Amino acid sequence: MKGYHPPTYPLLEARFHRSENDTVRWLYGWNGPVTEAARDVTLAASAPAGRALVTSGIWVDERDVQLSALLAANSLEQARLFPSAGIDTAIEGMLWLPAPLTINGESTQVLMGQIGECTVAYEINTPTQFAAAWAKGSELESLSTIDATGYLINPLEMHSYPSLNEQTTRVMSVVDFY
Repeated sequence: MKGYHPPTYPLLEARFHRSENDTVRWLYGWNGPVTEAARDVTLAASAPAGRALVTSGIWVDERDVQLSALLAANSLEQARLFPSAGIDTAIEGMLWLPAPLTINGESTQVLMGQIGECTVAYEINTPTQFAAAWAKGSELESLSTIDATGYLINPLEMHSYPSLNEQTTRVMSVVDFY
């Protein structure tokens, strides 16, 4: 079947304090062949407490993971971050500093920065590699089989293009970014 095929590595998702019941979660996108496991997967979350995009993947080049984090921030900011200067200028000028981030309940050192209203972060030196952007506070957790049922379509299962299109239509009716 052509469509989305879940990856073999763990997926991370955003968690917000105080408003988990009001969180809308969806499979934002993925890269890879349409007949094989995804190479990277982006999960989205929107809640009164914040909004986030978290891309899990396997990167070799640090610039690629930085680019993923900055593009996620640009999506959250509805494409207002890089109108004239361009993404290359943003990557060159971005100050990435080591900072703690809670992942699966543990404080983990990652590289983090700020752009516009978004915090961006990434880590490629661990088995769970990610690039993320969020507005307001967030933590990251591995997506479990039980948690995946809270998504409009389960990102741990294979999906055809028609089911992905249905999800997109539903998401666009309830959130302020896509």
